[in-house]
Amino acid sequence: AWGGQQSGGLAAAFKSMQRNSAGFRATWANFCQARGNGFSDPTKQSEEFLVSFVDFLATAGAMSMGLEITDAGWGASAYGASTGAADWGAPAAKRARTGPYAGGKGGGGGVAAPIDPAKQPLVDRIKAYQRGDMAQKEAWWAYCDSNLGGVRDPAKHDAEALEYFIASHGVP
Repeated sequence: AWGGQQSGGLAAAFKSMQRNSAGFRATWANFCQARGNGFSDPTKQSEEFLVSFVDFLATAGAMSMGLEITDAGWGASAYGASTGAADWGAPAAKRARTGPYAGGKGGGGGVAAPIDPAKQPLVDRIKAYQRGDMAQKEAWWAYCDSNLGGVRDPAKHDAEALEYFIASHGVP
């Protein structure tokens, strides 16, 4: 049955939200395109489909506020795993990184892994060498790309690899 026939009140509420909220209108249209029949007219959708969209919004809202949904009707798992955002084409929530590189690429904001005090001077020498000029920086990059899997942070390599580069390139 169409939403307009059995759920006139719900369809009317959807129409009002479409008129008054650009965010609702855009999210609803994308939801209909991805999971519905392509019609964003709520009277062309079943009541079950309309309610599933409300559940989708509630799940997304709860996730953005860091809330855990434990209602058994939602699958009794966090964030409504059975009808949550991941089921409707939205990306799954990411887990926070843990460990020494919690800050992600570049370490901005994360806790850096402690560097072996014996290795620190080697790291500092290579970093200073890279700042010397572009040719020196490119020499380090080429060494990393061909020997160290493309990882260009000297702190992420063992002392032996750093010593080899220093010796072979005459790093002061």
